[in-house]
Amino acid sequence: MPENNKWKIVSLTVLLVFIMILIDGVLSIKYQYRALIKFSLFFLIPLILRKKVFSSPIKKLFKTDSKNTRKEIALGIIVYIFILISFFVFRNFFDFSKVTENITKKVGVNKNNFLYASLYISFFNSFIEEVFFRGFAFLKLKEVTKGNFALYFSSLFFSVYHVFIMNNWFNIYLFLLLIFSLFISGIIFGKLNEKSKSIYPSWIVHMFANFSINTVGFILFNTLL
Repeated sequence: MPENNKWKIVSLTVLLVFIMILIDGVLSIKYQYRALIKFSLFFLIPLILRKKVFSSPIKKLFKTDSKNTRKEIALGIIVYIFILISFFVFRNFFDFSKVTENITKKVGVNKNNFLYASLYISFFNSFIEEVFFRGFAFLKLKEVTKGNFALYFSSLFFSVYHVFIMNNWFNIYLFLLLIFSLFISGIIFGKLNEKSKSIYPSWIVHMFANFSINTVGFILFNTLL
């Protein structure tokens, strides 16, 4: 049974990731509809399956530990600062001009509505992704696999999903750097959740990472600095 569940989780993760890549990276669908589809695929389906198919309590995913929250917030602040510093360093070596153009053309997000999009991305989108990539593709998969398979698998598809929807946004060197950075981020997020078996530790850090990325977005849209 564990082996069957392993391949059910693996195959479903791969399928849902590539469906979302198709929707986000290829099809011209309005942002709000993309958000609804992503909510269904990355949030509702994993939670329903976790309870109905794998008979695993959902509430375990959402446990909080006030003792560690301050440490996670501190780590989040460090991540926020690190991403901003990296941007200011790399902006002298890479061309970021295509980023806002692609966001506007492919996603429909522009200077006027970026504030609303950034709030959704920071709070809700990060939560949905943590439920899927860490709650389902990592923590649930870890229950039926050995070693670090679940950690590396979830991290790989976390990076694959993001880099494919950002295809042609950056030059090849920055693109490869992003793949590596997202894979390492996935491993760190998984490690944060490993002991508590909850998605809250990684969600807090993920939110701060998105705060920083959105700050970069405001800068690229000439709203800041």
